[in-house]
Parts: sequence; C-alpha cells; structure tokens
Amino acid sequence: MNGINATTQFSGDATGANWVVEGHPMIFENNIVLTMAPDSVGTVLTATRYIWYGKVSARMRTSRGAGVITAFIFLSDVKDEIDFEFVGADLGTAQTNYYFQGITDCMPLEQTIRIRIIDEPIDFNGANISTSNTFENYHLYELEWTPEQIIWSIDGKVGRVKNKSATWNATTNRYQFPQTPSRIQLSIWPAGLPTSKQGTIDWAGGLVNWSSQDIQTYGYYYSIIEDVTVQCYSPPEGAKIEGNNSYIFDDPSALNNSVVLTNKTSVESGINITSSATKPSCSAQQKLIRRDLPGVVVGVATVGGSSPSDCPNPTYGGDFIQGASANKNGAGTVVRLATERMIWYIMIIVLISTIAGIVL
Repeated sequence: MNGINATTQFSGDATGANWVVEGHPMIFENNIVLTMAPDSVGTVLTATRYIWYGKVSARMRTSRGAGVITAFIFLSDVKDEIDFEFVGADLGTAQTNYYFQGITDCMPLEQTIRIRIIDEPIDFNGANISTSNTFENYHLYELEWTPEQIIWSIDGKVGRVKNKSATWNATTNRYQFPQTPSRIQLSIWPAGLPTSKQGTIDWAGGLVNWSSQDIQTYGYYYSIIEDVTVQCYSPPEGAKIEGNNSYIFDDPSALNNSVVLTNKTSVESGINITSSATKPSCSAQQKLIRRDLPGVVVGVATVGGSSPSDCPNPTYGGDFIQGASANKNGAGTVVRLATERMIWYIMIIVLISTIAGIVL
C-alpha cells in the first residue's frame, strides 16, 4: 500500500504518506483487512490529511463477536467526532454518534428538562440504524458533514440527520456541533476487556472471547475495507482564508470561526495551539487501492476459509488508543489549556505539507 506508513515511521510530513497505521493491516483480494489478535488492541488506519466538511464513503464488512468494535469516524485534534460504530454482538445495527470537543452528552440542560417534563423523544449523541448482517455483507457507509448538518447513510439510504440548529446550548452560548478540521479513521478495537469500565463492557456486548471461531481459524478478529471515497467541500462561508496549505486555530475556543486556512507549514508558539493540518484537495473522488506497506509485515489474509497456516498470526508494531492521536513517534506533543473545561489539544510540531488529494 504505497502511501501508508507505520505510525513509528511517520515524521509528520503528509506528502510522504496518505495514511498512517497502528497495529497490523493485511491484504485480501485487493482489500485491506484490519486485524485484532490476542494480546493486542487492534488496528487503526488514519488519514494524514484533514477534511473540513465533505462526504466520505467506506464500503466494508465489520468484525463480529462480543466486545469487538469496528469504527469508521472523523476525529479532530480538539476531539470533535462523527462516527459509525459497530458492536460485534449486534450485527444488525449501525450505531451513529457525534461529539463536540469530547463532550459525551451534548444535549442542553433546558432540552433535557423539557424531555423529562413532557416526555419528548430523546435524541442524545447516539442513534441506531438497522441494517442487514454487517459481518456477512458489504455495506456502503457514508458520512456527509456540512456546516449545518450531519447525514449518516447506508447503501445510499439516509438513516439519520443531525442539524446544527438542534445542538444550541444556551448555557454555554454555542452550538455543540462538530466543526473543526478532522481526519478519517477506520479501526477495529477491543472494548470488552477486563480492564474496561463495566459500562463499556456492557455496551460492547460482553468480554472478548479470545478462543472464538475467528481466533481459532485465522488467529485474529478482522474487518475488511473494500474502498474509501472522499469528496471535500469548500470552506464554510466567512472562513478565514490566508492561504491554501494548512489549518490553524487563532483562538483557544477551537470553534468553527477560529479556524484559519494558511500557508504555514509548522506550528508557531503562542495562540496557534493545534496542528498545521494539511488541507486536502477538493478534487474528484479517489479510492483506497492495494499496494505494498513498507516496514510492516503484510500477509495474505485468506479470510475466505483456508487453513490457519495461510493466515499467519501477525506481529504487532505497536498498540493504539481508540480516539487518541495517531502520531506516537514523538512528533506529537500534548498540551493542556484552560478553557471552559480542560481540553486536550494535539500539537504536531513538524508537518511539512503541500495541497494534494487524499489518495485512499
């Protein structure tokens, strides 16, 4: 997979890699297989470039089994997030979520009170979409993100719409809606570990069974990614445009109106507290295709049902933490700021970039 580097080999130069990976991806019939073997925390594939509104589609099959989670998400450096998540114990459901700066419940207090008084339907961050078996069948999952709404679709059918107007919080005087440049992530990870909180284990359908059919046959749990299509949208109306190379924040609020499109290639000291996020080209749709993955052992995952010897138990180069920054090689520095609440910001010190499309 030309254009995909192990995280430990990624210097922050987005022109040298379109994706970074932690864990062990494999190749099967021109598809990417994300694996999760025993004593690992799975695999995450993260785009090195950022998208600030657009439409991304992933045609994929999820993993299966209690405690095993497959995810397709957008994640920003200030933890704005939009996602599809799939619990391996419930293969007929796609879970959809959105988060603003890592807040797990974005519902305004006044709306919560109204729901309790007059018994209105509850619409927190999450909602489910029913579909056919996500492990046995390929589905096309689509996230469309605009300044005014998020649309989750499966196989071309809209399953959920979240309007920005519904996220206004009068207490904080802001829209608690994802609004900052984000990276695409695809992952498989174990929520059902003995070390997880009980609520997480319950949500995941129980503990991971490390003696399951897939572990016995292949040596790992897996999710298969057939292709990913990316379409970037233009910056929102009124955006601060001072260049066309990178995104920075000029205000610690990290809201939509604090994002600046600049020609900077590295983070400077002072108020610019996020990474110089590489701006993707808004060119035609492009796809993730099979290539060689330098520096990482790539086996041929015979997921179709061959002997375990054809599916070698992978050697993992490193673990990842779901929802954390993909860069663990020292190029990332975490700083803590005092805003309304303490928010983690990821600062990538070296990010040499040019405008280029996301080649998936």
